Amino acid sequence: MGTTVALTRTFTTPDGTISFDYPDDWTVTALSTSTAEIPAWSVNDEKGARMFTLSIRPDGQIASPVTPQNPTTVGTLPDALDAQGHPLAFGVGPFPGQSVGVNMANVYAVTSATGADRLFGYVSRGDGTMVSFEGTQEGGINDQVDMADETQKFMQSDLFRARLLPVLESFTMKPVAG
Repeated sequence: MGTTVALTRTFTTPDGTISFDYPDDWTVTALSTSTAEIPAWSVNDEKGARMFTLSIRPDGQIASPVTPQNPTTVGTLPDALDAQGHPLAFGVGPFPGQSVGVNMANVYAVTSATGADRLFGYVSRGDGTMVSFEGTQEGGINDQVDMADETQKFMQSDLFRARLLPVLESFTMKPVAG
């Protein structure tokens, strides 16, 4: 396995309820689509490639989510709590794409550990908003590969184990009273 990234910086949302650590040569910037009602940030690696997106949006305002098929829970996050105070999980799963013959994606995200939030990668904060901390990495052509195998390979890759997983494992979230 490659060298695990050193997490030397911390990003915290302006309200102080969400944070994660990231490498010194990565950047966190507000997305151009970010608004006061729907704040969103891009987490880019040292080459400028987007590794994660963090967004907070009102419940029910999620259009066309990238929902993987049969995601695998990789671990739990004891310092990231859902609206009921339960620890969150993080997982990975294959997303086939929008049509046959296109590249599938490996989707990784913080998600509900209890099933309270049924949409992979979106977690209720308890104040009428949902949080998403997720990313995608392109896989093979969806009708030419076994997508479950592609995702298993991705989960064993240096990219995931040494670069993405440490950031996911650092994620913290406090519930917000409504």
